[in-house]
Amino acid sequence: MAQTDVYLESDQVSYSDSSSSGILQVALLANGAFSGISGFAVMLFAPQVNAWLGTADAVPDAALVFGGGGLCGYALFLFFVAMSAKIPALSVKVAIGADIGWVVGSAVLLALFPEAVSPVGFWVVAIIAVIVAIFALLQYVGLRGYRYSEGNDVMNQAQGSNSRLRAIAASWMSLKTWVKIWLFFLNFVYLAAFFFLGDDPAITWILVTYFATGPFLLSFMIPERGLSRVLGLAHIVPWTPLVLYISARLFAPGVLLDAEPLAVQSAQYFFLLSLLVTTLICLAFDYYDVLRWLRGEKYIMGTVEERQFLEQQAVSGR
Repeated sequence: MAQTDVYLESDQVSYSDSSSSGILQVALLANGAFSGISGFAVMLFAPQVNAWLGTADAVPDAALVFGGGGLCGYALFLFFVAMSAKIPALSVKVAIGADIGWVVGSAVLLALFPEAVSPVGFWVVAIIAVIVAIFALLQYVGLRGYRYSEGNDVMNQAQGSNSRLRAIAASWMSLKTWVKIWLFFLNFVYLAAFFFLGDDPAITWILVTYFATGPFLLSFMIPERGLSRVLGLAHIVPWTPLVLYISARLFAPGVLLDAEPLAVQSAQYFFLLSLLVTTLICLAFDYYDVLRWLRGEKYIMGTVEERQFLEQQAVSGR
């Protein structure tokens, strides 16, 4: 089984195969996708974002547009670094430093000047800081030389975008039937949030975090040419904070949002409760999958490598 190493070489991090990603490349791509989407959204909806954060009186919309443009530029930088044949270690350190700076700045804002933002803005800043901290940690782990397995069959050798898409589709089709049914159900539950759009920011954040998983998933699947257990991170990063948010909205709305409690018998309460339970089940699968990936199950679903791994487990009696 081929091994692909991520290691420091003078001022560069090299990959023995330029088509492989590793946790460092995946972290950079996911960070870039999240930064790019966030920056574009801020530029496009600057007045609404300002009102959400409660900073409209102190921060002009033009400043948010400028900041959103900066995030888009940062996203391009991360994509450029991630897709380099040899990733410069200095660039990764710059990304880690920028992420840490964001987290520290957010912590200072929330700790010393909580009145500067609205209750909703407080939790928006906090959730984003947690996500950015996770990116910084993943990039640090990757920079330290994380080792991972690479798929080694015909799907991984395919060249060109069409072959890549066919490989991803074949990998998805290899999933067990119940898993595919579960994924369809999961998407249905989240898309049902459109029926409850209104003044409650909880519904907006459900849709924001749902669509945020798309770039995460693509940043994992496209470089790897298929599905692996590390895809669980695409749900863990945005939905772990969402679970806390929805739980507070249902059971302690005054603490989280200073909002009126929902009527227990209302359709929206039932929807939020159903989504919370569904997401908790999903995250249980995701955390378990990522744990298995960290313990060595780094094959791509539907590949020869997966079959070989399962055969080895059967022989060893595990």
